[in-house]
Amino acid sequence: MQALNLQAAVGDAETRPREPVMGGPAAPAWLPPPPPPGWQPPPPAPKAHTGRNLAIGLVVVVVVLIVVLAVAATPLPHPFSAQLDTGAFNAPTWQLDPPAGSTVSGAFSTESGGSVTFGIVDGGGSPIYSADSASGSFSFTAAEPPYTFSAYSIIPQYVKITGSYDAPYG
Repeated sequence: MQALNLQAAVGDAETRPREPVMGGPAAPAWLPPPPPPGWQPPPPAPKAHTGRNLAIGLVVVVVVLIVVLAVAATPLPHPFSAQLDTGAFNAPTWQLDPPAGSTVSGAFSTESGGSVTFGIVDGGGSPIYSADSASGSFSFTAAEPPYTFSAYSIIPQYVKITGSYDAPYG
């Protein structure tokens, strides 16, 4: 009989909850033990790609800035066209006022193929271009706008002027 009691006592010890060493309720068996007093967690490990990500971000910002500045500094073409109707008592003119420093280029031609006296003068009255021809092309850098285009012919003719000027910043 004593053997039975001994077995009962052993069986009870295995099923009884454990008593904590320091007092208080027992912790569940699946929890890790508490850290010792004064323990601090280690600092987080540095991110492996922080430097690389910073470099990539910096490169992207620089590239975007370069593209924006390049687009802003690129001269924009401003096309122009005019038609002058010449005749014996008619010397028509037309004015173009590009910004100073812009490059003006263009051409003139007559519809009939007949010769005309074509000229361009600057705002101060100085001649920039002159030709006695049925067609021609011109190019100059604007220094003293506005520019007056004129055509003269004894025979009535239509003179077509086309071209463009490049002006930075719109």
